[in-house]
Amino acid sequence: MKKNPTQPSYLLTKLVLAMAMLPGLAAAQSENHGAHVHGLAELMVVAEDNTLELEFTSPAMSIAGFEHPASTPEQKANVKKAKEKLNAVSTWLTLEGGGSVR
Repeated sequence: MKKNPTQPSYLLTKLVLAMAMLPGLAAAQSENHGAHVHGLAELMVVAEDNTLELEFTSPAMSIAGFEHPASTPEQKANVKKAKEKLNAVSTWLTLEGGGSVR
């Protein structure tokens, strides 16, 4: 049986695989969320009708290499680069079946 690329489960599988291949992108802001594990990220995906909503959470250490507010020029550049990559969704996420990414 051929998988239908417009089915939410198929899209979710592709999305999770794509996210797993990314080198840990997330908002690189320092916030205290209690205990956490470096290198571990959480991806929540909601599919409704023709819409996918993503929420990606990760310790800042896994993204920018530190967990405090950026203070050096290098740290600020790391945060800026991470934010740019996250905001450029269409460069790291492709939906099959004619979907668009914003």
